Amino acid sequence: MLGKATPTAFLSTTTPSRVRAFYTKTIGLRLVYEDRFALVFNANGVTLRIQKVGSRTRAATCCP
Repeated sequence: MLGKATPTAFLSTTTPSRVRAFYTKTIGLRLVYEDRFALVFNANGVTLRIQKVGSRTRAATCCP
């Protein structure tokens, strides 16, 4: 079932202009589109969606 699924990766950023420059110029990904909510890249057939957020909180670790 999942063997035929196309994955989508999700990240978030508080600095979309820096992220756009990094992923296009440094890594070389193609920007598919950008709107007020997110930047969306094509990472060799995998969709990479980077959500624009006002702030982020570090996730707690679950295990020692």
